[in-house]
Amino acid sequence: MKVVTSEQMQQIEKNAANLGMGYDRMMENAGCAAAAFIKSIANIEARKAVIFCGKGNNGGDGFVVARRLSQYGADVSVVLVDGIPVTEQAKDMFDLVQRMEIVIYDFWQDRSTIASLLKDTDLVIDAIFGTGFKGTPREKQLEAIQTINYAVSAVFSLDVPSGMDCDEVSGSHTAVHPDFTIVFDSLKPCHVFSMAKDQCGQIKLLDIGIPEEAKAGMKERFTWLDEQFVRESIPPRAADSHKGSYGKLVNISGSKGYMGAAIISSRAAARSGVGYVQLVSVPQACEMAVYCTPEIITVPLQEGESGSIAPWKISAVLECCKKATTILLGCGLGNNKESYELVKQVLKKASCPVVLDADGINILAEHIDILKESAAELILTPHPGEMGRLTGQSAAKVNESRLAQATNFAKEYGVTVVLKGYHTIVAASSGEIYLNFTGNPGLAKAGSGDALAGIIGSLAAQGLAPHIAAACGVWLHGSAADVAAKRYSMAAMQPSDVIDCLSEIFLKLGR
Repeated sequence: MKVVTSEQMQQIEKNAANLGMGYDRMMENAGCAAAAFIKSIANIEARKAVIFCGKGNNGGDGFVVARRLSQYGADVSVVLVDGIPVTEQAKDMFDLVQRMEIVIYDFWQDRSTIASLLKDTDLVIDAIFGTGFKGTPREKQLEAIQTINYAVSAVFSLDVPSGMDCDEVSGSHTAVHPDFTIVFDSLKPCHVFSMAKDQCGQIKLLDIGIPEEAKAGMKERFTWLDEQFVRESIPPRAADSHKGSYGKLVNISGSKGYMGAAIISSRAAARSGVGYVQLVSVPQACEMAVYCTPEIITVPLQEGESGSIAPWKISAVLECCKKATTILLGCGLGNNKESYELVKQVLKKASCPVVLDADGINILAEHIDILKESAAELILTPHPGEMGRLTGQSAAKVNESRLAQATNFAKEYGVTVVLKGYHTIVAASSGEIYLNFTGNPGLAKAGSGDALAGIIGSLAAQGLAPHIAAACGVWLHGSAADVAAKRYSMAAMQPSDVIDCLSEIFLKLGR
């Protein structure tokens, strides 16, 4: 499935124009294709249709739809939401509408007339904003959007529901909620993520004649994680391999009050194929971990006043890190002064990839400058609340723009971000984005994040590039959770069950 961003769609259109297909032809094709689709599913003749048009090229598409529906026999009215169009192509299409003597209203001046008109209208076409929209609609635009949403009519949005950022995944409460979204040429992110997709109504993708050459060489930014991707990313085991062939994960996790996090993350790592798991933690956590999973190597270190590893034992921690192929840092570590110094020193001295989770992220959020001191390849695994702390926002604000939040942070700090939640996003510092659709609400339990961190750490320790380890780990974790949900139910399943179900997924992969 090819999905393009707003920026990429603009480039495709530019390439098409350079190949001889003018913008006016693309607009005419888009509007005609949309009108033909509407005609194919609705009885057009003598029906009343109102087209809300913005001042840009999406409005131009709307003018073409108005003209064609009128030719099909519909009783058409056009509403100018932002006045006379401003782009050259949209102006040309508007002139053609005027010549046909189609009734034209100005939204701000004729609101009461439009409100009355919509009481007896069969079809509403939303052509206010296109794929270039960002931010929040202004007062007049928002009122027009609300007017459309209140209409008791079949609503069709052209390309993107107006008010929605096509590059985002969370939908928008300030956008049109259409019955149909008619998409031109290529799907955009908002058309495929469930939260935004659900707000688009039924989606119809239409060919508008753009030649395939216009997309040549365009790099896919989005990868849908699936079984094939993971199988190809995790190599089969060589017959002559040994435990040293599969790396060593040093897991610096746990504290007096959070021993379970150390155990769960270590168990998940061991179940995911790494050659060695070495848990560096306080004595009681190490003792319990060995009892649960005797294969784990432990390094019990004295705890300090806060119940975390004592500051005077940091040198011992750093010594363990020298032999690691990956370090997992933060699960149940405790957010205190002792842990801050530990996190700072590990990130500063690490020479291998580091997976930073939970308290490691919370500590980083309060001392973001630590990132600038680290030369290690970092994988951060925040949930929306932790992401909010990293960026100084609320979890709700993060969820409004999950894709942008993850990708911007990854690029700014040169890290891999695993933004957990409904459809977890993995954003690489290079701009690559991996989208996951496995998993279920049964993962909404304490300890699930620790299991995920352990899986990712294990895969990175085995030599997978950090962003690939993160992507595969997210898919494996979600897939195992889906097996656990069928076996135990979403309500009853526990993170430990998910870890046990990993074996079924690896069997399926042949790994």
